[in-house]
Amino acid sequence: MRLGMQWYKDSVTSACSKQPVEVLSLEQMRRTLSWEEVFAKVPRLPRGWFELVGLSQADRIELFRDFWFSALGVENTDFPGICHFFPL
Repeated sequence: MRLGMQWYKDSVTSACSKQPVEVLSLEQMRRTLSWEEVFAKVPRLPRGWFELVGLSQADRIELFRDFWFSALGVENTDFPGICHFFPL
């Protein structure tokens, strides 16, 4: 387990209860478990987040860029700062 995940697990455990808390990495679960198995462990997890983790980094950035361009109503050339923020 990564050091950051261990720190998070320890701080959540001490803040919430004296019982150990299981901290799950969505990336790790995506590699080893099916959606049905993940949903059984974490029923409140939206399927979209599970699928998003399966995309490459470039595809994730492109998806978010296109979403925000659409939400903000801008074209690629309207605001170069936004285009620079989402480099591919």
